[in-house]
Amino acid sequence: AKRIYMKRKCALFFFLFAFFAFTETNSADGKATAAATSALGEDEVENAVKVLSHILDAKTAKELASVGSVFLYKYKNADMKNELTPSSLLMKKITASFSESDLAPVFLMEGLYLYKKENDKPVDVSKILRNISGLEGLTYYSHTRGKMRTLYTKSFTVKETGNGNKTVYEKIPDALEGEADGLKISAWQEDLTFGGYVYGYEYFTDGASCGMVCRNKETVLYSVFNIKVISPENLRIIFAVHDMEGFLAVYCRTEADFTKLPGLEKKLKNSFSSRAEALYTWFIGEYKKSAFRRDERF
Repeated sequence: AKRIYMKRKCALFFFLFAFFAFTETNSADGKATAAATSALGEDEVENAVKVLSHILDAKTAKELASVGSVFLYKYKNADMKNELTPSSLLMKKITASFSESDLAPVFLMEGLYLYKKENDKPVDVSKILRNISGLEGLTYYSHTRGKMRTLYTKSFTVKETGNGNKTVYEKIPDALEGEADGLKISAWQEDLTFGGYVYGYEYFTDGASCGMVCRNKETVLYSVFNIKVISPENLRIIFAVHDMEGFLAVYCRTEADFTKLPGLEKKLKNSFSSRAEALYTWFIGEYKKSAFRRDERF
């Protein structure tokens, strides 16, 4: 039994090592993609700092306005508290939806992006974030492989139905209509590393601002060795878009609890930042499409 346990532990280590190695991207050094922000002039930076100071401390607001992105990573720290969370009504609504004590993360990643709007056309951010099927085929660039890779091979909204003692998920259209605030949906998403699982999404709004919380509803396994990687509800992803006077301030947070293994900090940092950056780049692309679309429909 001991030999089997050791084999499984070794297999898990090499699996996670390979996973994080192969998801290394151009965000490895903590720099954002070119989509993070347009180059701001001195006056624009000053204006952005004033706008951002409503939700961020002075130091973070200045750095975000000047650079376009700010990141924080923690792995197995004594203090795993978040430090970049905006003090906005939107984030208060989001964090009130879960207890900070219901997850004891060994990994935490926070990121802030600043995007300067190119026009004043109103865009329904909630419809972009509710467009789960739009994530299918989402790609990112892997420096390790030297090419673009697909993050989600499948992504769509599902409805949970009962079938005796077994839960069945039926594919349904994305929930683009109606009120987004308080909306809860389930989604089937499949990636090249872990396979397909059901995730829960919950949405929150404050005026034109909108955010979502994603959690894994199922145990994430490495199927080859049938090893549990992440238990249900032990992966939490937050993506919040603050619509602010000519700018979008986007906050993303990933926190997870999983098997603690040595030597993985850099791989974890690269992997989760690449996924967050891919989601952000996708969002900005969709936002631009909506902002410049003549048709008012999404």
